Amino acid sequence: EQFTYLKSCLKGEASRAIEGLSLTRANYNIAVDLLKSRYERRELLVVAHVQALLGLECLRKTNASAMRELQNTLQKHVRSLAALNVTGDQFGVFLTPMILSKLPSGVRMEWARSSKNREADLQYLLDFVDQEVKRRE
Repeated sequence: EQFTYLKSCLKGEASRAIEGLSLTRANYNIAVDLLKSRYERRELLVVAHVQALLGLECLRKTNASAMRELQNTLQKHVRSLAALNVTGDQFGVFLTPMILSKLPSGVRMEWARSSKNREADLQYLLDFVDQEVKRRE
């Protein structure tokens, strides 16, 4: 069942990489090992998420929908980085200013007023953005 599910999730090159393996428990482990050896490249994933954060446009509008869209995108990349063991505890000093640079100047000003001694606290920033979105909604 696991192997059938795995095969149903794969497309393109990844699917072709395990073609020919019959649906057995032993081949499931072989398929997983093969896919990991070919695609498990943590550093590339980290770089892709950081580049995505860097590439975000600075938000010019402060309406609720634009802020919510930005928040969703930020959360997606931060969660993905956390899954790759790049957490705010370790890297907040880099991630927090990167995210702040994407917020409108008025929001950054409010952040500056409320974040004394928490300038590198990524979770505090994400909570702050959430509160800003809720205020606008």
